Amino acid sequence: MRKFLVFPVISIAVLSSTVAIAQQSPLLQPFGPTVKIIGTPEPGTNLGISGPANVPPRWSLAQWSIPKNLAPAVNAPASGWTTANGYGRVVFSPTQDGFTNVYELAQAGNVCGVERDMFLGAGSDDLQGLQASAPLSEVGSLFASITLQPQYFSTSKDCQNQYGQYVYSFILSSTGGNGYPPQTWFYQVNVGRNAPFEKQANPGWCPGYDDRATQEFCADDDVRNLNTGHIVFGQKGGVVDFELLPRLKAIIQSNHRKVGAGSSVRLDPELSHWRITSIYLGEILQGKTISTTRWSNPKLDQYKGGTFCSKNKTVQFICNVERPPNNWGWDRQADGCWHRTTMEACR
Repeated sequence: MRKFLVFPVISIAVLSSTVAIAQQSPLLQPFGPTVKIIGTPEPGTNLGISGPANVPPRWSLAQWSIPKNLAPAVNAPASGWTTANGYGRVVFSPTQDGFTNVYELAQAGNVCGVERDMFLGAGSDDLQGLQASAPLSEVGSLFASITLQPQYFSTSKDCQNQYGQYVYSFILSSTGGNGYPPQTWFYQVNVGRNAPFEKQANPGWCPGYDDRATQEFCADDDVRNLNTGHIVFGQKGGVVDFELLPRLKAIIQSNHRKVGAGSSVRLDPELSHWRITSIYLGEILQGKTISTTRWSNPKLDQYKGGTFCSKNKTVQFICNVERPPNNWGWDRQADGCWHRTTMEACR
């Protein structure tokens, strides 16, 4: 699966500053009626703002490998707007079926062996949709959530690879140090497909990244490795939520080395060097497929804290909060903190 630097990474100078973090803080701004439209081909140019002129965009809409750019709906009303052509469509609705600020993404693929992507993204230097996380060494929980409603999917039998995939993905940036240069890591979480699929137990390092001697890494993962709740398949929709931190820490500390021409490059194992700096979510289509999905209420919440080892398992802890982000095994401690034993082995 091909990956691209979809959104500019926040500068290393910004990452290097020391800022006190709140005990609990939302990192993502909600969807609004405007987005910055990014064109194809990669890495894409700014085509303009879609939506009402008096509302600055906090999110962007990227379209990769789509034969014709979607043009911005310039000065469109906050009451709703559409931009469309023969290959794709984006519809913004302030309310729809009980949900607010809904983005409908639709694509039509017509060529075997071609991947087409449409992503909503936050976290670049000129858009304020995402506040960069604290260094992962200072975090006790990173809780992500999205409401996803698949509306339509169809495919032919012409291509070897034909599917629609729904992803919620994260770009992490390392400041470097201790012999490691600054690095970028694209971590793509598969939150569903057009049909049930075999669980991927281990992260898959992306060809085209893992065999090159660059400081960019890419890995795909399965939300079922981070989640104890609802998974989306096909026409089934709902809230998909997951806990990121234990899995991120385990992968960073796994001593991963690239292969082939990239075998001299290792992933920086120091948690204090890494932050989440961008996110993107949306559709990936392969082959002759048509897909429509609706996305709303994105969340990424950060809780100050950390992890420790107990009986060879990683335990998360957060303190000075009334309640944890979810009910996935958190236990209240005598000192008022919350502990949660995870599936990840200590490293």
